[in-house]
Amino acid sequence: MSANVEWIGPVERPKGVREVRVERHPARAKERFSELEQSLAQPALGIEFRLDRLPYLLALDGREPIVAMPLALHEEDLVLLGFGLFPALCEESTGAALVAEAQRVAKETSRRRLVASATNADLLALFFLQTQGFALEGMRPYSGPPRSGAAGIPAMHELVLARIVD
Repeated sequence: MSANVEWIGPVERPKGVREVRVERHPARAKERFSELEQSLAQPALGIEFRLDRLPYLLALDGREPIVAMPLALHEEDLVLLGFGLFPALCEESTGAALVAEAQRVAKETSRRRLVASATNADLLALFFLQTQGFALEGMRPYSGPPRSGAAGIPAMHELVLARIVD
């Protein structure tokens, strides 16, 4: 192996959350998420979504907020945003609870699919999404700010994954 290649081995999911409850919120509550007060945008599917203006699902451990997952309606899809930005979404019980609630929202809004995107560098997000029944649907050049993921892998491509609403 070359000296500049790092072996990353199997992906391990973070642990530690006990009981996860998911709430729906119509707009991002900046006072609960002060780190997101800046104008935060996420490119996905060739669209720049303003995360601070979208409804979201909030995962809580007891009364303590863990993470928020923004949602966007786009054509026949419910787009799940933030996987690369919020690694806690990929924690086993948290992520599964959020995907289950997103599935219910998709049914209520007559969406055909759940869609999520992650960069090629977001290995944990790609691993998690596939364990939740998402399949790779497409790839496009990454258009967000420069960043690196696991083992310094540069974000070069946006991978789009989808799951049919049950």
